[in-house]
Amino acid sequence: GPNLVGGANYLSRDMVAELVEQLDSLGYNTIRFHHFEEGLLNHNAKDSLTIDPAQLDKLQYLFAELKKHGYYLCFDLYASRRLKPGDNIPEFDNSGEYSMKNLVCVSPAAMANWKEFARRVLTAKNPYTGLSMAEDPALYALNLVNENTLVSEWNSPRTSLAARKIYLDKFEEYLRTLDLPAKQKEEQRDGLFIEFLDQLQIKCIKEQMRFLREEIGLKALITDLNHQSQFTLTPVRSTLDLVDNHQYWDHPSFPGQRWKYPFVFRNQSSISLDAQCPRTIMPTRIFGKPFTVTEFNFCVPNTWRVECPSVFGGYAALQDWDGLYRFAWSHGDSRMKMSVKLPLDQFNIVDNIQAQMAERIIWLLFVRGDVKAAEPGIAFEFKPEQIRAIKGNSRSGMYPNEFSRLGLFGRIGSLMADRSVDGVVKVDPLTPDWTKLLPSAAERAMAQLEKTGKVTSATGELTLDRDNRTLRIVTPKSEVLTSAQTLAGDRLAFEKPSSFQTVALSSLDNRPIGESGKLLVIHLVDLSNDGLRFDNADRRVLRDWGTLPHMLERGHADLSIALPRPMRVFPLALDGSQGKEIPAEYRDGKLRFRISSDTLPGGCLSYLLIP
Repeated sequence: GPNLVGGANYLSRDMVAELVEQLDSLGYNTIRFHHFEEGLLNHNAKDSLTIDPAQLDKLQYLFAELKKHGYYLCFDLYASRRLKPGDNIPEFDNSGEYSMKNLVCVSPAAMANWKEFARRVLTAKNPYTGLSMAEDPALYALNLVNENTLVSEWNSPRTSLAARKIYLDKFEEYLRTLDLPAKQKEEQRDGLFIEFLDQLQIKCIKEQMRFLREEIGLKALITDLNHQSQFTLTPVRSTLDLVDNHQYWDHPSFPGQRWKYPFVFRNQSSISLDAQCPRTIMPTRIFGKPFTVTEFNFCVPNTWRVECPSVFGGYAALQDWDGLYRFAWSHGDSRMKMSVKLPLDQFNIVDNIQAQMAERIIWLLFVRGDVKAAEPGIAFEFKPEQIRAIKGNSRSGMYPNEFSRLGLFGRIGSLMADRSVDGVVKVDPLTPDWTKLLPSAAERAMAQLEKTGKVTSATGELTLDRDNRTLRIVTPKSEVLTSAQTLAGDRLAFEKPSSFQTVALSSLDNRPIGESGKLLVIHLVDLSNDGLRFDNADRRVLRDWGTLPHMLERGHADLSIALPRPMRVFPLALDGSQGKEIPAEYRDGKLRFRISSDTLPGGCLSYLLIP
């Protein structure tokens, strides 16, 4: 599913009906309400707790309508609610827009404020369901504080400056409680600080969970720490009901003011970096717990982002993750109005047809389950002494690439040293010769990747070629090819592509491709704004987002599909309407035709194949 951000959570009833229809058409079954707090509040109040009844009614109506249509729902109890002097938090100095993130663990008043907001939101009776959110099974998961990992947020420039001194003072108190020689404390000071932050966050989370369970009666699963990928966070994540994380490919950075020109991007392919996205969050899953990614995107204007559905959808399915949430459907409601057309931006997909077609591929691979989960499970074994050995700042302790690359072969994650899960082998990648403990097939796959740049999953369904920037997915019901050169699966092959493209062939009647009576081809090429302006041809420093119209790349390739009988080929317009049959040749057991994004006026990204 997607994220609804800010004002996108507060819609007229007509817009709610339109939204649900659009979401249904994409096969979504879950929604995350995100950054909803500011829109819920009475901004004339002196505190950040007073709710506007009219806005609450809109949110409750949206919740009820989504529930009626079978959606699973989740949100964060804190994402961006701006604290005010009227909240009476002594440590609040109005220095950071997200002050709650580092205050809640060290300020009793901030914790009380967090609890009171939770109480008001979760216990309000929804007149359209007859239930409060706390007791409603449609709310399946709740995140305590968005992107609040203390190892990164205790001194973030976007959080409270006053809290920093509190952390440093508390750390000195923590050191005095340790029965260690002074020399050892000094030598291990960096690691001990991370250990201190972890223990402080665990204590905070336990109190928040206790409050929600015992005082509010919350039924939903509880999660937190949906940010960062250090192995040092394993003890904290192990306390949660489910584990959640976020990852973006080519999220913009800002050498000057945030969200002001210039926007800086990498404009690289994830495939060329061993599927860095989503590979680097794979180890953060804790085996034995559900795992979701409530924010992901391959951001505009990265020219390689057509790889998103094959890389993210394919490997998420291989890992056997439990939920994916695109960030975002829309920031605010302006883009959601049918009469409004705006230039593309880095995140929103409500008006991005290329991203919406990518979502359909992800649905087939991940939700329908066309890609099989890998059976081998390999866990990073966490031991407390690993933290104390760290040298560097609190953000140190990233998982080694040598471990995360195992996620291109089989399922990976983490486990505490005192825990085990059937079918999961534990290894310590921070020790010499750790690879000798790997299953032999995994060891061979990693050796092949190092030698050739190629790796095939344990299931045999995914093959990544780093140097040629290709990913091939071959399953009985779907085949997906991502490449700028000729590439073939078992039944699908494409030749002479004009650019870097993704082509997916899928059965629409849930039968194997060779037996199917209804097939869909999705063809992804680049989509951009008119007049997008960069410093130079590497497209890394953006100076102007450009204007309408959206510009679909003229991309083409020659397809061949091995089938037992001929089929007719119909291009589909961007609104899904069927065009006139196009020429196709059936010879030697293969159906051959050309796909091109300009097959139809206004663009074409898909084709229907029927007998």
